[in-house]
Amino acid sequence: MLYKIKYFLILLCTVFLACSSDSKVDISVNLPIDSTIYIDIYDVLSSKYVLQDTSKNPFIQLKIDSLPAGIYSCMISWDRNVLNPAELKQYARFGEMDLPRYSLSKTLWIDPKECKEYTISLSEDINQADLENKLLNKDYSTTLKIDADGENFKLFAEFIGIKSRFYIENLRQKDSLRKVLYSLNDNGNLDRAKIVNQQLGVQWLPEIKDSLIKSEIQFLKVNINSKMFPYLYYSLISSKEEFEEYKEIYDILPPSLKPAFENHVSKLSKL
Repeated sequence: MLYKIKYFLILLCTVFLACSSDSKVDISVNLPIDSTIYIDIYDVLSSKYVLQDTSKNPFIQLKIDSLPAGIYSCMISWDRNVLNPAELKQYARFGEMDLPRYSLSKTLWIDPKECKEYTISLSEDINQADLENKLLNKDYSTTLKIDADGENFKLFAEFIGIKSRFYIENLRQKDSLRKVLYSLNDNGNLDRAKIVNQQLGVQWLPEIKDSLIKSEIQFLKVNINSKMFPYLYYSLISSKEEFEEYKEIYDILPPSLKPAFENHVSKLSKL
C-alpha cells in the first residue's frame, strides 16, 4: 500500500497543478436529521481527514481553508439506539459494545479552482424515521446528493455512476439466481443447485463484470485528456489481474504518463 501511495503521489505531482494556499471550499449540508450529525471528509488516496465536524443543526455551513484538487469521500452519520436482528445476536453474544451509527457516504471530485461551493442533501424527499427504517433494513436506495458546478465534478459523477448502474443490475440478477437456487433445493436438484450456489459466491457475475469493464474502458478512452484521468485509471489497478483487464488503456497512455504507471505496473508484477 505504501508503494502504491508513493508512486501515485509522484503521478499527481507530474499531472496536477499545485493549488494556491487560498483554495477555500464552502460546503452546505441540508438534511432532515433531528439528531447530532457527524461529518467526516477525507482524501481517498491518503485516507487523511480534511474535515471532521459535529452539529445539532440540520442546516450546516462548513469551510475548508485550503484543499488540493482530488477525490474525496464525505460521510454523514448519526447515533442510533436500535439494532437489526443480526446486530442483536452479535450484541447478545459479545456483550457490551458501542452501537453502530446510521450513515450515508458519497465519493466526489473537489477542485476549488473549478468550484468553491458544494451542497449536500438527500437524493429523495424523505423524513428521518423513514430514512432510518430503510438503513436499518439495509435498503440503501436513498443516498447523499451533492450539487456543484464544474466539468470535472460532473465527469467524475458520471464515472461513478457507471459502476453504480452495473452494481444494481448485479444485485438484481443475483436475486433472480437465489430464487432459482431455492427452487432447485426444494425440488432436490442438488447438482444444479451447487453450480448456482458457486455463481452466487463471486462478487460480480462474469457477464456483468465484463460489461462493466468495457464501459469503464470506453469512458477512460473518451476522457483520457481530463485532469482526473490519472486517478480514475490508477484507482482501477491494484492487482496483476486488474492490470490485464484494463491493459487496453495502458497501451494508449500519453507519453507523459507512461513512466509513473510503468513504475506502478512493475511493482504489481512482483506481487
